[in-house]
Amino acid sequence: MAYQKLSSPSMRIEERTLPGAVIVTRSPGAVEGVMGEVPGALCRLRAFRGRLTLELILIIAPPPGDPASLADCGGNLMNAKEYMSGVFDRASGTYERVGVPFFGPVAAELVRRAAPGPGDHVLDAGCGTGASLVPAAQAVGPTGRVVGLDLAPGMVAAAAAEIDRHGLSQATVLLGDAEQAEELLPGERFDIVLAGMMLYFLPDPLAAVRSLAGLLKPGGRLAASLLVRSSPAEAELLGLVEQALRPYTSGAGSAPFQHTLGGPEEMTRLFEEGGLSGIACADVTFDVAIGAEQVWDWLWSAARRASLESIPESLRAEAREALEASLPRDGFVLERTVRYATGQL
Repeated sequence: MAYQKLSSPSMRIEERTLPGAVIVTRSPGAVEGVMGEVPGALCRLRAFRGRLTLELILIIAPPPGDPASLADCGGNLMNAKEYMSGVFDRASGTYERVGVPFFGPVAAELVRRAAPGPGDHVLDAGCGTGASLVPAAQAVGPTGRVVGLDLAPGMVAAAAAEIDRHGLSQATVLLGDAEQAEELLPGERFDIVLAGMMLYFLPDPLAAVRSLAGLLKPGGRLAASLLVRSSPAEAELLGLVEQALRPYTSGAGSAPFQHTLGGPEEMTRLFEEGGLSGIACADVTFDVAIGAEQVWDWLWSAARRASLESIPESLRAEAREALEASLPRDGFVLERTVRYATGQL
């Protein structure tokens, strides 16, 4: 893994040193500009002899979409996380913006179940573009505090823009690793920690749960969500995707999950081993309508893009045309079941 240091434009930051993270809430335009020029870059705030220096570090990762990229990371947890952060970084521009709403309603339900109240302090781990962060910040009000944390620079920039758009002065977003949350937020404890749709992407979900639980105040709550079951309609759709795109790539439509965590007993055990009690699990099904002309953009807008990035750019228009020609014109309604789990410290 190679690193290259790059200079950065001036950027306003919160007056606080956070090892390995940088707060970008106050200057989303600057962050978007930097990240647009340097895809997959990470920010680091360094202190040396009393001076603060903001560095951008460009990570030279395996070629996007290389089927071996994630498999080869099996013995290196950081490589696996860097790979996934790169996938979501590249998806950040269209994430939940292709006319197929799913993550927004799922996140709203997570916040509802976590039930933050006025004045609460909330951590949103793996905050993405802010689908949970924004309603959580609205729920805690101006006397509360919400911190978003994500490893993908593009997601952090998008969440920062959402915070500014909604005028949420009580919210902040950080670039950083959820499994190192205690190092990134020294001394901070939260009433609620949210982990929406992210645990199964991590090489070590138990380490993440333990780290996040360690950030809770006594009696605080961890709330997580995971996609655990797809409908026959989704299986049919993904089968058609794989068949139509077979001439262009292998495994099209698959998602790079590290773990399935499919049974409620798995989530219960994960939370218990992470130090939590009073664990409750509930499944909620969301109907997701998608037209044939939306499928290509939908696949590219989230984790499933990882299976498509190996298609040469010169062939992508042809591949999209082949896919759309293979799909029924009346589209699909996908029943997607999400498991919500909550536990208390």
